Amino acid sequence: MHKDKDLLYSFKDNCGFGLVCSLKNKQTHELFCDAKMALERMMHRGAIGGDGKSGDGSGMLFSMPQAFMQKVALQEGVNLPKQYGVGMIFYKDNKALEQLKQIAQEHEMKIILTRQVPVKKEVLGEFAKNCLPNIVQVFLTPTTPNSAKKFSSLLYLISKKATNTITYDEDFYICSLSEDKISYKGLFMPRDIDAFYTDLSDKDFAISYALIHQRFSTNTLPKWKLAQPFRSVAHNGEINSISANKTQFNTKQNSIESKVFTKEQLNDLYPIIEQNLSDSGTFDNVFEFLIQNG
Repeated sequence: MHKDKDLLYSFKDNCGFGLVCSLKNKQTHELFCDAKMALERMMHRGAIGGDGKSGDGSGMLFSMPQAFMQKVALQEGVNLPKQYGVGMIFYKDNKALEQLKQIAQEHEMKIILTRQVPVKKEVLGEFAKNCLPNIVQVFLTPTTPNSAKKFSSLLYLISKKATNTITYDEDFYICSLSEDKISYKGLFMPRDIDAFYTDLSDKDFAISYALIHQRFSTNTLPKWKLAQPFRSVAHNGEINSISANKTQFNTKQNSIESKVFTKEQLNDLYPIIEQNLSDSGTFDNVFEFLIQNG
């Protein structure tokens, strides 16, 4: 017994996360079903609200379901071009979408479709329902050869500039804005992810990977935008040195050099670290920037 004692006491309460993927990079709906089963079986890793139906946050970050996106765009009368990106947006103030459209135009991009994401509010608990943001998907395409060439970098630039500009709407959050991945997350119970987001029940919603997360909030109250995965990571928070890390990064921010972004574009990205995010959200900010900056 003594030799197993360390193992016995090494398990701690924390968020649950995992990855389900196709090693052959093949997109199937069955892979989503496997990911949902994995998420459901991590319910004990997350907290449940007093209403019995609101969670601290759960979700998945998927490879872009290309066939599904082509289908729903056609249903809206839009034939998607070969190069496009999709943003998953939380917001409350309608002015935020207009400003996002303007920022996209400033960076040689065009929003060709704004799609209301279909959801079933009745599966939510009262807490989650009362703070539910509007949820839309925006489809963007490049308008110049330059923006087509730098498509991924410019999508990131638009996301950061919009986040740093649209501060009057506390609920505004870009869950993902990418040509190759998309996030579906919220304050529902893990078993209800496809009951809430009806997109996920569609057989054409085929993916090659799903990064999954079930949140146990400790130092921040549950919010829709704090559910995970974030734009790049699923992460168990509680970073003991978070304040020092933020201070050091912000201090060095203005001396950053880049072969991807011009000095003017770097200024649009600042601050890299967004306000009012969790430890994991802050980590995601920096990780995302490092990846985009090469």
